[in-house]
Amino acid sequence: EDPGGELTIEDVTSQGFDAQFVPSRVVVPVFGFTDSAYWVRFRLDNETANTEHWLLEQGFANTHYIDLYSPTPNGDGFDIKRTGVLRSVSTRDIAHPRIVFNLSIPLQSQSTYYLRFQSGSSMTLALNLWTQAAFLSQALIDQAFMGLFFGVLIGLLVYNLFLFFTLRETIYLFFVILLASLVFEQASYDGYLRVYLIPNLDILVEYIEPVAFPFLIGSMVLFADSFLELKSRLPKFHTAALVILAIWGGLMLLIPFASYRFLASLMVPWGLISLMTVLIAGIASWINGYRASRFFLLAWLGLIISLAWLFLVRLGFASSSFLSENAFRLGFLWMAVCFSIALADRFNLLKAEKEQANLELQASETRHRMLLETMNDGFAIVNQDNHITYVNHRFTEMLGYPEDEITGQVVTELMDEDNQQIFHNQIERRKTGESSPYELSWQNKDGSEIVTLVSPMPLIQENGGFMGSYAVITDITERVQAERDLEQRVDERTKELATLLDISRDISATQDLDGILNRILEKLHIVVDYHALLIISEQNDKWQILAQDWSEFPAEQADIDLSFSEIQGVIKDFEAGKRILVDNARSSTPNYNGFGMLIDKLSRRATTDIHCWLGLPLKEKGITIGAMILGCKEGDQLRDQTNVIEAFANQVAIVIENNRLYQQILESVTEEERNRLANELHDSVTQTLFTASVLAEATPRIWDKDQDLALQNLSDLNLMLRGALAEMRSLLVELRSGDLHGQTLDQLIKSLVEAAQGRSQIDFNFSIQELPELEDKITLAIYRIAREALNNVMVHSGASQVKISLLGQNNRIELQIHDNGHGF
Repeated sequence: EDPGGELTIEDVTSQGFDAQFVPSRVVVPVFGFTDSAYWVRFRLDNETANTEHWLLEQGFANTHYIDLYSPTPNGDGFDIKRTGVLRSVSTRDIAHPRIVFNLSIPLQSQSTYYLRFQSGSSMTLALNLWTQAAFLSQALIDQAFMGLFFGVLIGLLVYNLFLFFTLRETIYLFFVILLASLVFEQASYDGYLRVYLIPNLDILVEYIEPVAFPFLIGSMVLFADSFLELKSRLPKFHTAALVILAIWGGLMLLIPFASYRFLASLMVPWGLISLMTVLIAGIASWINGYRASRFFLLAWLGLIISLAWLFLVRLGFASSSFLSENAFRLGFLWMAVCFSIALADRFNLLKAEKEQANLELQASETRHRMLLETMNDGFAIVNQDNHITYVNHRFTEMLGYPEDEITGQVVTELMDEDNQQIFHNQIERRKTGESSPYELSWQNKDGSEIVTLVSPMPLIQENGGFMGSYAVITDITERVQAERDLEQRVDERTKELATLLDISRDISATQDLDGILNRILEKLHIVVDYHALLIISEQNDKWQILAQDWSEFPAEQADIDLSFSEIQGVIKDFEAGKRILVDNARSSTPNYNGFGMLIDKLSRRATTDIHCWLGLPLKEKGITIGAMILGCKEGDQLRDQTNVIEAFANQVAIVIENNRLYQQILESVTEEERNRLANELHDSVTQTLFTASVLAEATPRIWDKDQDLALQNLSDLNLMLRGALAEMRSLLVELRSGDLHGQTLDQLIKSLVEAAQGRSQIDFNFSIQELPELEDKITLAIYRIAREALNNVMVHSGASQVKISLLGQNNRIELQIHDNGHGF
């Protein structure tokens, strides 16, 4: 072994290297893929009597460089012959696919020869020594074998190419590519391509085998992916196949930039991985029940076994022999034949499946037609010209036409203009592939309208052309009518609720009992068509008519002449239930004595005969305080609208109760205000007037004794009287708080200050700036705040000085009251 490849013939023939030659213990030494050069030394002893010319053959055709060193006749050197696959064909002694040297060995002589091998391919040293006759005989056998090998492959290639053009099945194209890659790779591997087809293209020789091998493995993976239908049956293996092909493509991109040996060290292992992956995919496909994969597995197993044997030989793990060197060719033939059988079996299988599918399709069409004819919905097909080509029995029943009168007719003739436009718009959508349901109305033969829900589906050709559409047609006439009735009922209910909402707003907006009740009657008449309506309630220990809507009833008669026992009878009738409906036309109507007596007395005051009466109690905290009574000529109307009438009755009860509570509140507030004013009069005006009366009585008696004191008393008396007068004006404002009688804010506060001065010895400093015009409610509010503040100052603070200021600017009023007291 020459690891560096630098040794010369002089080096290896010297005595120093004599011991480094090792005898071969195998027929064909194999050292795998290596960068080292190898020197071979052998001695030939020609003991024959008549043969001097011999042929030395290197049995492994893909050897890149071989140098033969033959001893010169005079024994002082060597003649050199340099040849190999990567050297010109003209360097060979014989134009043969394998490398053959002519050796001239004199009779009865011995000669020592040296061979130097260097190759990026496998280092396989398959040396054979032949006589010319024996070599020629073996060459004829080899040519016959290779002719048969390539003949079978090319025959299968042509045959499957013919099948591809005939059947237009892509799988045959992939098989043709596989066979072509196999022929190309084998012609390159065995040397036929180099010697016979491209003897002069030396520059391409180095790249032929690295290109042919990936093409072969890639075409095998591509064929397996298509044959096993991995994309649909085993998607994960399909993805793996795509990854394998992508990596092979990446390896081919390295060919111009990497050495042959480096590429071989990558491609050979990856080739084994690729083939094993396809084998596993085939096994998985067979396990999943794909019948066509059985022949595929047979082909693939034979191929993998033969190739694995060859790869082991090339890698140096197995010995090289005639069988091991040619077993892979048998494997390729086995694969090609089995694949052909597998394709034929697959074709027969697909044919059988197609026939079975046709039978199932016919059965399905029969079942489908039966289904269409017996389905509860209509079904129709129209062509691209909108002519009806098929309808089922249900559709003819829906429209009332016999089938022969509908088939062939333009579909728009069965609908009005509005629905014709709807249909045309929908057909335009069908042409774009849209298939959303829509509503369509048809004209029945008897002239009635049939409302349907159409669920369409377009019929599109492979080239995108519109062929028409079919549709399932569901009769939704009853549902649409129900929806319309429901919408009408919703409108009515909305109207009722809106009316009740208006009444609720009226209740909160005013306390005018008569106005609210009349408003309720007005609103109720909007939603209920009645002939008579009265609202009766207890007022002043009698039942009175609070409101009524009965044109024939005397408006001036407000009292109902009922005794105590009769009133109790009415109340008792209402206690049995929330409402009472009396229909004179129905003998099964229960007899309500109290209520019956009440409507009898009411009916005597009018001339119109009312056959149906509805009474609803007006309750306050569970106690019946009155009734709302409606009269109608037909009982069904009141019976259908009892709930909404009851809601109105509840509103009436609330109004009456609110009015009663409001009156109680007014009385309570009036009493409270009366007491407050009495306290104010007692605490301020009364005490001031009492003090003034004492001063007025005492002053005349002390006038003669002390005029200064008497004058001081008169001044105090004047101040007290002015304060009392101001206090009285303030109390009058309180009594008439809703009416300020034209007084301004500054006038009101001045009166408060004068009243405070009359009641106390406090020094008041009062300043007012110009004020804008104020609303009465704002004036009154500020006045009351000022009054409360001054009362607190006088009663609680103990102050001697008070400063009051009233400012108005920028739409703002500010009242400030400061005192020097100690607070509450």
